[in-house]
Amino acid sequence: MHGTYLLFALLLLRPVLLVSVNWCNVPVEKVCNFLCDCWDCSDENMCGYHKKSTTLGTQFICDFEEDDCGWKDVSTSAYQWVRDQDGISTWGTGPLIDYTLKTNKGWYMAAEYHQGKITATASLRSPVLQEAAATCEIRIHYHIWNAGILEISKGTLTVQVADKNQTYAIWQGPHNSVYAWREIVLYTGRIHGEFEITISSTRSFWERGDLAIDDVEFRHCGLPLPQRLCPSDSFACTTGACVDSDHFCDGTDDCGDNSDERDPKCGEFDRCTFEQDLCKWSMAQQQGMWTRTNGFQPARDHTSNNRSGYFLYAGSNSTDSKEIAATLLSPTIQATNDGACYLVLYYYMSGSDTCNLSIKTHASGNVNEVGRKAGNLGEGWFRERVVFLAPENFQVVIEGTIGEGEMGCLALDDLYLSPGCKIANGSLSFSKDPQPLSSPCTKGEFLCADNTCILEDLVCNFQNNCKDGTDEMNCGGTDFESSDSDWMDRSIGRLKWTPVKVNGTLPDKDHTTNTSAGHYLSLQRAEGLHLTAAKVESPLLGPSGLACTMKMYYYLHSGGSIAVYIIDPVLGTHRLSWHIQGDQGLDWQYIKIPVGENTRRFQIQLISSAESSAAAVDDIKFVDCHPNTYLSEEVSCNFEKGLCGWHQDQSDDFDWARDNGHGVVFSRHRPGFDHTLGTGYFLYVDAQVKRGWTARLITYLISSEVKMQCLSFWYHMYGPHIGTLILKIRYDGGNENLLWTETGSHGNVWHHGFHTLEPQDGKKYQLIFEALYDGDFGDIALDDITLRSDACAPQKRCSFEVGTCGFNSGDGKYTWKRQNSIMRSTISGPGMDHTRQTVRGYYMIADTSKTVLPSGQTVLMNSEPYEPFPQEQCLEFYYHMSTKSPGSLNIYVEEGKKEKRQVFSVNRKQEDTWHYSSITIQTERSWKLILEAVSSGKDHSYIAIDDIYLSDHRCPKPGCCDFETGTCGWSNTQSLDGYKWDWSKGEVPSKYPGPNTDHTLGNKEGHYAFFDTSLLNSEEAKAGLMSEHLPATTGSCFKFWYHMDFSEQFHKGKLTMKLYTSAGQLTIWSIEGHQSRGWLNKKILVESPVEFQIVFEATKGIWVGAGTIALDDIDYTEGETCEAVQAGDQTENPTKKSNTGVVVTSVLLAIALLVLALLGIRYCLKKQKHQESISESLENPDRIQGFDNFVFSTDQENIIASFPTDNTHY
Repeated sequence: MHGTYLLFALLLLRPVLLVSVNWCNVPVEKVCNFLCDCWDCSDENMCGYHKKSTTLGTQFICDFEEDDCGWKDVSTSAYQWVRDQDGISTWGTGPLIDYTLKTNKGWYMAAEYHQGKITATASLRSPVLQEAAATCEIRIHYHIWNAGILEISKGTLTVQVADKNQTYAIWQGPHNSVYAWREIVLYTGRIHGEFEITISSTRSFWERGDLAIDDVEFRHCGLPLPQRLCPSDSFACTTGACVDSDHFCDGTDDCGDNSDERDPKCGEFDRCTFEQDLCKWSMAQQQGMWTRTNGFQPARDHTSNNRSGYFLYAGSNSTDSKEIAATLLSPTIQATNDGACYLVLYYYMSGSDTCNLSIKTHASGNVNEVGRKAGNLGEGWFRERVVFLAPENFQVVIEGTIGEGEMGCLALDDLYLSPGCKIANGSLSFSKDPQPLSSPCTKGEFLCADNTCILEDLVCNFQNNCKDGTDEMNCGGTDFESSDSDWMDRSIGRLKWTPVKVNGTLPDKDHTTNTSAGHYLSLQRAEGLHLTAAKVESPLLGPSGLACTMKMYYYLHSGGSIAVYIIDPVLGTHRLSWHIQGDQGLDWQYIKIPVGENTRRFQIQLISSAESSAAAVDDIKFVDCHPNTYLSEEVSCNFEKGLCGWHQDQSDDFDWARDNGHGVVFSRHRPGFDHTLGTGYFLYVDAQVKRGWTARLITYLISSEVKMQCLSFWYHMYGPHIGTLILKIRYDGGNENLLWTETGSHGNVWHHGFHTLEPQDGKKYQLIFEALYDGDFGDIALDDITLRSDACAPQKRCSFEVGTCGFNSGDGKYTWKRQNSIMRSTISGPGMDHTRQTVRGYYMIADTSKTVLPSGQTVLMNSEPYEPFPQEQCLEFYYHMSTKSPGSLNIYVEEGKKEKRQVFSVNRKQEDTWHYSSITIQTERSWKLILEAVSSGKDHSYIAIDDIYLSDHRCPKPGCCDFETGTCGWSNTQSLDGYKWDWSKGEVPSKYPGPNTDHTLGNKEGHYAFFDTSLLNSEEAKAGLMSEHLPATTGSCFKFWYHMDFSEQFHKGKLTMKLYTSAGQLTIWSIEGHQSRGWLNKKILVESPVEFQIVFEATKGIWVGAGTIALDDIDYTEGETCEAVQAGDQTENPTKKSNTGVVVTSVLLAIALLVLALLGIRYCLKKQKHQESISESLENPDRIQGFDNFVFSTDQENIIASFPTDNTHY
């Protein structure tokens, strides 16, 4: 029991512990040293990072969601850094979304726009940090965007390190402007004692756009911890830490106290730090030169990590634009075959992809390459170790190659020859490799095998441009049987990718030959210093078409991971295309990876982090990649055998997946069956991804010979905190236009949607389905997409978000207009629409002001003809009328050509809010819906309509709902947090207890409304289910059934019933905690002198734990009083538990926790105030409206396909 008390105490104080700093009072030199010295790791909070991100779950990172993590603006001008988000930033300050959450609710640090000096610098400084290990990495996501400007000035973003003795730059941002978050990885090297990081932005006042940083992460920065015993093949530091023997006496302080470099054995190494001269090394006489220098690219050496330290820098002493090479020669070394002779060196390669570093041996006039590094590898000094096996005396040749027109990007430092390298007498005569034969091609051209030239941009573009096809011979498609691999390893750490022959390790056979004589690309141990993943890159490829696919076989045993990224070298962006993690067995696995459309040249990057595992790749092929490749699959698809003519758009964030509802990955919100067969396949996207991420399906260019086509599809949107499904069209060479959209949960059923396309004459088009996630719980699915000739049937639902859905007001003098509140300069109207509850949402409006529509005059809006409704159907809609003399809203059903009957009329003054109404309709002939607005002859009057919906069941009484056919007039209140009640049948999709059956039918096929309180992130968060407006009453009975079964005895989830009126809100009933395992009934007498709404509000309470609250069979009988309210009014299930134990235990626990709770009061109050700032304001409850009318059996839109979208971001 005492352990239980302690657990609850710690959980109660968890928020306090998250932000506390150095609770255990460790010495200052141990604070912010990347090691947890306190039991709660509080010494690593507010260090420019927190011990752990509550959002990401990552250690030693700052995502700026809670606070600034200790970063301080130290600017000396009006140009400053601020913690910001799109909700409060001004244009020219920060991006629309952050990197962490990918939404406009996420936080970042932005350099705020200024109107001061011509040029100003904004500086952001970290707290004082301690003792960075040699392996330390700083990862920063940054966003630099100047609208319409691709090139930006130097110095826009820089990162500096300042210790007690010096300040030096470790990175300067790119000079290109990209509307995307990018990542930079910085390698600090070993830093002794205290230091600070400063991030600066220098800009002119006229430069506007977005400049921000987010997710600053420190990896592998702590010094090694003492161990009880070091392995026999490692060095024991004086601190008690252990260092691998290969890193002993290698010029890097791996121990943290430099004991691995002070050992007497280190004196036996032939070391050259270039602090005085070239030591025993010499330079070959040639055009390129190594220059001994300091303080210039890079700004520090490796030896002392100091700007005054010297190193060798590769540059050119000639204006010749041809490629040059700088060569460094060792003294002559005696022959060696025992592996005891090796070289450790440190190199810097950054800023250009044209740099190459080659390590060779020279003997008897022959030069053999034994090691190679190439490309732009990052901002830092990197380690390499090369073992020499030579049957005769030799020289080590280190050659730095610099591309045409490059003025250097390559540096060397700290060359360590091991004691096994014995210096020989005499010298060898070195001569540079003979120059290759002169090429007939000019700069920017490629030489084909037949001695003709083509543009370099045509090489590896998935089409033969050389007659002999040599331009497509080394383009990433390989079985690795050739010794000349076109994949280039870019690894800098302790792992690398290498083409190898099967050598007795796993896998014991390649895939190509299925023998031990074959070759594959294998993950191998490397000689680097850093703890980064291994990377290998293809040559430059493309551009590519929509169907482009990379096929390959991979092997992954005993854990680890393999990932495939698509790199845009121009923008510097990396896009994840595929990844796999965990043991995949002992067999080769086949995978088809979508590469998709890339309009620029790109590279494929393979990344693996499987140090103790076996990872390999073989038989890589690129298929259907040329941009003009079109496959013949149909757009119509039931997904039983694949995606048909639909393709994963590789410009998005994640992919649609194909499933049959019984996959390995289980989700309670995913459909349990498809729409086609009930046992077949569908496509889905899971909300368990970062907010703001999109998944897009896209077709090839489609041509049409008919004037109209009907796109039909079935969709499933289920989950309380989900996102948006969007349908778009893009004409060849044009922009994307919005056709159809739905947001939020639509219940646990498949819904039918379709849209009439009217293709533009002679223009091909593409269709796009896009799932946008702004929530974090639920799934979106698609099935049975059909494209056929002719128009779709008239729509039964219209939100007016994209168009008028076929409603026609004619071209006369008086018409209904489609508008949103931003456009309402000509017509006053609602402050927001009903569908989206925003100023950007659309509705239809009739201006009934006397200056526009004379008194008594009418304006009509007609629907398209509907088929007969022999069975009763329900017409649902929302209307909004000006508060002063709006006139009349009349609704008619016109059956046949002449018969017209009125089914609804309202003309009274109402509150400034959207009102719900429903009408039961039954017709025997084809019919139309007519909406009529009648002017009252007053000023500033209007009538608006939104969310018209025809459902195939009889309308319930106002305020009543059994949830069998939907949620009736009940809908979710709109809140900033986006928490919503949902609608389902059977078992609740929650890990917590809930109803197994509904109350109406008493079985698993019956439906009810529910809310999972585990979704609420704080005590103050809430979710409301709101009724339609009900008329004033002197006494009416409101009855309902509720279900509250919580497994945790201390959970205090709460259900509250409130009355909302124009005067405010009144709580009329509430209950909390566990109540019963069955359904309970409640009757309440409702009285209100004015129009009102009833709201059921679910809250979480302060106690840890969560559960499900459910409602069913809501019944409101106007004018009927309930029986006397007594204790016996509740009809409970006999299985109801006693709460006596809960009460007694709660009292005991309260006493045990009192002292600890007092310690957290201050924080809790502060947290409460913060949460209130983002919670829904209820000061004007009459304006709060329902949002998700989520029970729609048929969604249809009939909009002209070329209808332009506005600039709204969905």
